[in-house]
Amino acid sequence: MNAWTSDEEDDDYIDVNFSRADNELTEQANQVYEALKEKDIESIKKVFAPCIAEKYDLDKEIKKLFKKIEGNVISIGEARGWTTGYAHDAEKGYLYVDSEEKLKNITTDEGKSYCMTLFGYYSNSQSKDKVGISFLYVSEGKTENVNHEVYEIGGSEQ
Repeated sequence: MNAWTSDEEDDDYIDVNFSRADNELTEQANQVYEALKEKDIESIKKVFAPCIAEKYDLDKEIKKLFKKIEGNVISIGEARGWTTGYAHDAEKGYLYVDSEEKLKNITTDEGKSYCMTLFGYYSNSQSKDKVGISFLYVSEGKTENVNHEVYEIGGSEQ
């Protein structure tokens, strides 16, 4: 299903296929999982929005993240992504579309389990440098648990 469309070339809106967006976000969540397994800093950096990459030393932050996860990642219960919300203008259509990705039950060779949540923009017609992940949150346990935070990168730059 596509969001609102227009024939005008200068319209400032986003034409979003939400089903395709959810599939792309799920694929990205799986890529983050593979990067965690391989401790691949560059692949994880790629998912962050340019504005976050400018504000944070992502190399340093991701190295800290790897240290906070006890052991080597060996499996995952589920990796999934989806669009979560949007701003819509009757004349301009979708101004932005939020995204969320979850990696549940990330298991390590030391028997630890973690959950990772990534928030950001799937698209944003008003600020392209905000497209991507703006906040990554890791908690201990098979599912998200705000009382057992392990590490976070980013913030509320959305």
